[in-house]
Amino acid sequence: MNEHLELKCPLCGFVVAPERARCPACGETLPQSAKAPQDAATATPSVTGPALTTSPKQFSVTSMDTGRRRLAPVLAFLVVVSAASLSVYFAFRAKPPARLGADDLIVTPHAKPAPSKEPDFIDGLIDKHVGNQPSRPQQQARSPIAAPEKKPSTPPLSPEAVYQKAKGAVVVLRSLDGFGNTQATGSGFVVKPGIAVITNAHVITMAEDVEIKMLDGRSGRVAEALWVDVEGDLAVLPLPATLQGVEGLSLTFDDEVAVGEQVLALGAPKGMEFTMTSGIVSQIRDQRDGPRLIQTDASISPGSSGGPLLNRFGQVLGVTTSALVDANNLNFAIGQLGVLAFKIESQKDAGRTSLRKVAADNRHNREIDKAIEGVKKQIEGVKKVGKDDAGALRDFDEAIRLDPRNAKAYFFRGCVHYNRKENAEALRDLDMAIQIDQTQWDFYYQRGISRAKFVNYAGAIEDFNSAIKLNPRVPDPWVQRAHVRSRQGDNAGCLRDALKALELDPNCVEASQTANAAREVLELQAKLNQMDEDRRKAAAQRVAAAQKAFAAEQKAEAKRVAAA
Repeated sequence: MNEHLELKCPLCGFVVAPERARCPACGETLPQSAKAPQDAATATPSVTGPALTTSPKQFSVTSMDTGRRRLAPVLAFLVVVSAASLSVYFAFRAKPPARLGADDLIVTPHAKPAPSKEPDFIDGLIDKHVGNQPSRPQQQARSPIAAPEKKPSTPPLSPEAVYQKAKGAVVVLRSLDGFGNTQATGSGFVVKPGIAVITNAHVITMAEDVEIKMLDGRSGRVAEALWVDVEGDLAVLPLPATLQGVEGLSLTFDDEVAVGEQVLALGAPKGMEFTMTSGIVSQIRDQRDGPRLIQTDASISPGSSGGPLLNRFGQVLGVTTSALVDANNLNFAIGQLGVLAFKIESQKDAGRTSLRKVAADNRHNREIDKAIEGVKKQIEGVKKVGKDDAGALRDFDEAIRLDPRNAKAYFFRGCVHYNRKENAEALRDLDMAIQIDQTQWDFYYQRGISRAKFVNYAGAIEDFNSAIKLNPRVPDPWVQRAHVRSRQGDNAGCLRDALKALELDPNCVEASQTANAAREVLELQAKLNQMDEDRRKAAAQRVAAAQKAFAAEQKAEAKRVAAA
């Protein structure tokens, strides 16, 4: 009978059916299965004893070597541990651990009983904490801005009623730096569903903290922004928890705005908090590179920026942003708030942005813009040099005002001062240019020329040395150093520098003239030196002859005295 047959796995000792190809416990290939008898009559009967033996051509446990027998328990233990680990892994992936069924085994009196179908301890823990827990629906991030609304079919409210409806949602903003100093003031408003404040970006882009103040006197601070669009001049701030509970204002669609419609603006113009002005929609203007603007004659002044422009139903048509200072009643509010709501909804999971980072980015962008404008002014000034030096100086002054680190602007202004024989101003600008940028050879070259004008030959030589070190292939610093050395009386050094300049540029007329002049001077000095030498020798001979004559006279006088 098949139920009296058994075959043990040579690796783990698990009792398996003879017709199976692999051990269900450890997965070991069973060689017996390839040559197993097809019926029970040819199968090897069960025997009582420690080992199972088969025919010589079949696998036998007694044929295993001693080393493999010793490894079998260790391998079996590792297999059991691996199987348990895999069970936990698949359980956490919501897949029940695979178990051996009763049909996979043939139980004999000597075999271990099949495992129970009751869950084990590990399975119980997994089912308790993972498997049987109902899946929780993923919580969606709440949008800080509700979708725009249509105008209601009810009659419009009076301005008094609109103010009463909106005043609790209007806020006054104060942008603070890291030391608590006020950088800007403006307005804003709480938007439905009452967890965010809309304002202008230019109100908060210089702040590290923003203080939000409400009509009832409550205030709070935020150091983050939910969304900032500097180019579109809109920003959305989180409403502090201490200020929540306010019914926010609702936005309306752009097609709900009509020219001639009466509108109301709320804000803090010139610090006059919670002020309301009225007017009409004068026009709706599209910009090529910006948001749609609602033109209104409702009064808007500095401090009103970021406040709501309301219709007669208390809905927000736009965000007040600017006014033309050289005109009357030409004020503007940013429209297309439906687009703003869509952008916020699409980016609600992006996280918050630190106001400190916003301020740093804004400073960097402003510096870049100013630097670009400064370069434009610098180019305009360069075009005027030699034609309109006064106009060139004004352009360079403006370039330096826009970007005080513009070394080129200082350099060109110094060159203009030098041409105008204003050497003190030229040296001051060239010193500043070199202080900002020490990598430009022409800065040192021009300062060397200016220093030579002040007879500061040592300083001029130093500057020409620096220019040559930065760019040794240009002949001009060599020529100018040759001139300075000639003035110092170093004609040999002058000739060397002039010849080096000619080596770099054989067509350099100034270098050729300087070299010829230095050569002539050296030749003349040689002649003068030779003449001096001849004169010295003749004088020495005359002195020697006079000394000899004097000695002879002294000797003759001595003889006369002796004779007397």
